[in-house]
Amino acid sequence: MKESEFRALISLLEDDDPTVSTHVESKLIEMGGEVISRLENAWETEKDEIIQQRLEDIIQGIQEQDTLDRFIAWRDSEEKNLMEGWFLMSKYLYPNIKYATYTSRVNRLVNRIWLEFRRDMTTAEKLMVVNSMLFRVEKFRPGGRQMRTPGEFLMNLLFEKRRGGPFSLGVLYKIICDRLEIPLEAVILPGYFVLRSENEESEFFIDVFQKGDFFVREDIAQFLQEMHAKEQEAEIYKTVAPENILAVMIKGLMKAFAYQKENERLKSLKTLLDLL
Repeated sequence: MKESEFRALISLLEDDDPTVSTHVESKLIEMGGEVISRLENAWETEKDEIIQQRLEDIIQGIQEQDTLDRFIAWRDSEEKNLMEGWFLMSKYLYPNIKYATYTSRVNRLVNRIWLEFRRDMTTAEKLMVVNSMLFRVEKFRPGGRQMRTPGEFLMNLLFEKRRGGPFSLGVLYKIICDRLEIPLEAVILPGYFVLRSENEESEFFIDVFQKGDFFVREDIAQFLQEMHAKEQEAEIYKTVAPENILAVMIKGLMKAFAYQKENERLKSLKTLLDLL
């Protein structure tokens, strides 16, 4: 579209007839991400506050649709990358975050941890190195576990505040260990997230929210008893599938936004959850 045509389309946003402005908004959103920079330039030069607000809404609509399309492609892919899915979930609520920012930060963590490894290390010894780097050197720390704040689930808020809940800390931990070829399985308990290490000789669990403490299967039974949950529920919540991990996290986010009475965010998350 020529610049003159684009400007003429933008000018119709101030039309008094709502059917005209709505049609223009729909047409611009259909154009997709390629017009965002032109819309941002139009916003910067526009003096009418009403048109500026409509431009902001259009940009947001395009970003949301783009993220939804990427999320659907991720859902339908054979090998679902947990980090990418987690990022898209976070980006749907914070559209301006960039994937490269967080891949760079995770790469840095992985490289620093790998440099501390020795060839003869056991899995438990490697995990102790991961714990030291995350919680002592990088100073990530546990925050709330009541599912009342988005920071307990979202990638960008975890890195921004260095503080997270069982799910955000646990998912980051698993992503790092996957990159380091330390096989861990996700175990989702009622309102909680832990990781399991198992081989022919041993099995133990990692409570990332408690800075990577190790525990055994018998402790899960005690946890479920304290949560007034049936022991067989551990099998119901046990999964290694990335899409199921994200589904539980989205449900947790919905509880957080319901607690904060942010109904628009609730609707957005319901869209993501329905896609899964």
